[in-house]
Amino acid sequence: MSDQAERLRRLMQQNTTDSVPLPLREGKKSDVRARVLGWASGKGGVGKSNLVLSLAYALSDGGGRVLLVDADAGFTNLALLMGEGSAPDLMDVIEGRISLTEALVRTPGGFYYTSLATTLETYVATEDHAKTVQLESVLRQLEAWGEIILLDFGAGLSALARHMLAAVDELVLVITPEITSLSDAYALYKWLYRIRPELPVYVLINRAQDEKEAEQMYTRFSRIALSHVGGAPKYLGFVREDPHIPQAVRRQMPFYTAYPRSPASRDIRHIRARLSLAWEMYEAQGGADAARGGMRGLLERLKELVRRGEGWL
Repeated sequence: MSDQAERLRRLMQQNTTDSVPLPLREGKKSDVRARVLGWASGKGGVGKSNLVLSLAYALSDGGGRVLLVDADAGFTNLALLMGEGSAPDLMDVIEGRISLTEALVRTPGGFYYTSLATTLETYVATEDHAKTVQLESVLRQLEAWGEIILLDFGAGLSALARHMLAAVDELVLVITPEITSLSDAYALYKWLYRIRPELPVYVLINRAQDEKEAEQMYTRFSRIALSHVGGAPKYLGFVREDPHIPQAVRRQMPFYTAYPRSPASRDIRHIRARLSLAWEMYEAQGGADAARGGMRGLLERLKELVRRGEGWL
């Protein structure tokens, strides 16, 4: 544990500025699947999309090949935050209206962005074999565009969307200090733990006044979860309340690029360091295959969850 703590301290010191990149992996082997990291919250309005967008920029800065996917059906929060028009949905690719490259938008940060807002809702439960095969083909191709795939889920999740959430490789649950955020996140975690207890879940506290408040919030959440669910998520860190964030929203820019020296941007670099260390440790322990199921693994798990027909709560 002391070696791990020392490694984390070094990574955080290294990431206090943009000038020192954080290498995540040296290239991508053809037989290694992407790592699919889902982002969710129990309720809307917690700033989740802002965080995942800035983290995408930070991971790309650190040498990661990143693909950002908007999985929030009916909304285009990520596109608005980037000052971009909405990306074509992958359904357009599956239906043959456009190619995959046309559905991928290259961002100023060097990573790609697309939308998966309606595709799986429409096709996972279908009995149309040809469409299922096409869906699987598109998801496989996506892995060529990112070794780290960030899926940003909406707050109001349908049954299939919740199953998709539970099918990711790892999940970040964003919570704010508000009691409603805590209670709604707990309800979501309780359901996730019931249907897939092995899913690695991290808690990220957003809009905390300081580190002490964030740690108190996480401790409260984990104690409730351990007492009533039987398990608890890991602590990923926090992003503090920062006036630069709403300023960046008004400019339709991610706060990480609009204000790279802001307190919130430093916090994002710390989150990047924590994630990198967690992935390093997991792979060192021989868990690389389980940690990186990729989009193919997501689809396999999703089919199983839909087949089981797990209900909500």
